[in-house]
Amino acid sequence: IKPLRNLAWRCADRCVTLGRDMAAVLTGAGVGANRLSIIPNAAPAGLVAGRLPGAADLRTEWALDGKFVVAYSGNLGRVHDLEPVLDVADCLRNSPDIAFVFIGDGAQRPALEREVARRRLPNVQFRPAQPRARLSETLAVGDVHLVTLRPGCEHYVFPSKFYGIIAAGRPVIYIGPARCELAQIVAGNGLGLVFAREETEPLAAALRALATDPQRCLLFATAAGRFAAGETAHAVSRWCGLLSRLEAC
Repeated sequence: IKPLRNLAWRCADRCVTLGRDMAAVLTGAGVGANRLSIIPNAAPAGLVAGRLPGAADLRTEWALDGKFVVAYSGNLGRVHDLEPVLDVADCLRNSPDIAFVFIGDGAQRPALEREVARRRLPNVQFRPAQPRARLSETLAVGDVHLVTLRPGCEHYVFPSKFYGIIAAGRPVIYIGPARCELAQIVAGNGLGLVFAREETEPLAAALRALATDPQRCLLFATAAGRFAAGETAHAVSRWCGLLSRLEAC
C-alpha cells in the first residue's frame, strides 16, 4: 500500500501538508520541494475571544462556578492520548477547585467514562458536543485547554482543535511527544505548557500553580490571540493563491 501511496504523492501536481513534520514524511517518500506546500489549518470562522455571558451560563449549568477548568473540547479519537489526563485528574482528586471537562464524543469516550467511574474521580465530567454556534462560549468555559497526541502520531496528525483554542484566546496545555512541531509552537510562542505523557506529577503541579496565578494564564491567553491573528489567519489566502497558480499552469 505504501509504495502506491508514495507514487500518488510523487505524481500529484501539489501536495499540501499542515506542517513541517508532515512535510518531512512526504519528502522522505520522494516528493520534491517543487511539489510540496505547507499551509497550516485555520480556526472556524467567527470565534470570539474573552469571557462571554454564554460561557458563564454554561459554567453555572455544569456546576463549574468558582473552579479552575481544564477542558478538552473536540473529538475523543484514537490518535489523542487521553489516559494521562485521567492520571493527572487522579493526582488532583483532592483539589476541589480544579475540574476536568471533556466536551465532545468519539471512539475513546465509553472507555474513558468507564475508567472515571472505576477510579471514582469526582473532578471529571463529560459533556456532549455543543452546537457550532456556541463554540466561542464552549471554549471560553475552559481556563486552559488540553491538546494531546499519542506517541508516533505526531508526524501524521496536527490537531485542528489547537487553532480554535488559540483563536478563542485560551492557554494550551500540550501532552505528547516533545520533539514535534506542535510542541515547539506552543513552547516557542508562549502559548502554554508542554508535557510528556509520563509527566503526571509535574503537570498536576503546574495546574495547581496556574489555578492560583491568573496573571500567568492571561499572558498565555494574550500570546494565543496574537499568534492566531498572525500566521494562522492567512490559511485561506494561501489556499487561494496556490489554487490560482495551479490553474494557471
